[in-house]
Amino acid sequence: MEFQAKRIKFTIRKSSREKIFAQLEVANERMRKLLESSDRTSAARQRGNTTKAAYMINRKINEFWQHAKRLHEVLAAAWGCGCASHITNLGLEHRTSSDKVEFDVLFYLNDDQQKVGWQGTRIKLVTDANALSIQVPRSGSTQVGGRVRFDIADAQVQQDDTDQKALIKDLCGALNSKCPDCLGFLQVDDHRFELYPRQHASSVSHLCTISLEQLLCSTYTLTRRKRYSLALTLASSYLQLSTTPWLNSHLRKKSIVFLEDPTEPGSARLDQPYICQDVLSTAAMSATDTLSCLGIRLLELCFGIPIEATKLRKQFPACDPALAPMLDYTAALQWSRSVAEEAGPEFAEAVEWCLQTKTLSEKSWRTDLWQHVIVPLEACHKQVSQKPIVG
Repeated sequence: MEFQAKRIKFTIRKSSREKIFAQLEVANERMRKLLESSDRTSAARQRGNTTKAAYMINRKINEFWQHAKRLHEVLAAAWGCGCASHITNLGLEHRTSSDKVEFDVLFYLNDDQQKVGWQGTRIKLVTDANALSIQVPRSGSTQVGGRVRFDIADAQVQQDDTDQKALIKDLCGALNSKCPDCLGFLQVDDHRFELYPRQHASSVSHLCTISLEQLLCSTYTLTRRKRYSLALTLASSYLQLSTTPWLNSHLRKKSIVFLEDPTEPGSARLDQPYICQDVLSTAAMSATDTLSCLGIRLLELCFGIPIEATKLRKQFPACDPALAPMLDYTAALQWSRSVAEEAGPEFAEAVEWCLQTKTLSEKSWRTDLWQHVIVPLEACHKQVSQKPIVG
């Protein structure tokens, strides 16, 4: 009754009602302006952070892909055995810095004479190996009259240690050796690549590899967290390796491989993807030509199924394999309309940019890819990593 009484009083007293509505309108307007100001500030801060990060990443990645290209060059020149069965897999990872340049490389050495299988290596880049590094002052250095006198004993030891490493003339022979430490180095110009055997290398020598194509077509469940993590890794690796001999064609499902998990037969170590490439291959495609294929890989990881298994792709009749990429792309454009509902606007932005971008600037495409693909996928990955996700 009390509520009804107040309701009637409010209804019949026009002046009081108008005063309250006027106050409410003023409060709403102040709230609107406050929210708009907050949005503008947030957007400006985000643009500033993105621009700064994009500049830094573009500079570092521009350096990294050149190192990756040099590594391919020295590996291609180092095979002196004539074996036809060697396979080289380069580890893929999401990088945000190239200050420390290292490569995870798997070599397959099995042939008729030796049954070594997979040999895991860590390859470290030493730039200008002949230059003497200046050491940061530490205990043993002295400071006199505002001037610092460096103790170069440690630097000389490091230089002597570097000089003792052997130049690899036969990569096959070096990888087959049982050296527990450095296997030697490969040299191109003033860049030295030092090869170190992976710890517990014997634990991977007998393992099989499983491709992304096999995983998507199998009954193995790729959780959303694993799929989003892998999507970020593939996009970041595309940024690092596209237009190099490591990724000179479409990013195919069968070329993305994982070592078998020894603790769970039939499953894969999803945190260690590799790209399988013929190290002697030299043909190359432009980044624009291969970008749509990256978009399709992101679509498949978004939904956890290969594009060939979708109704959208099956509606097209069987055709010549040469026409398959065009039909895949047509189906992918339709499929991409469901990404926002499945994975959110950030993932949808990444897929749409890959599928819709037709031309790329030679100077800025890596920055654009970082801003429109890597940053949104990072946001998606952080969201699913912060709370338990099932599916």
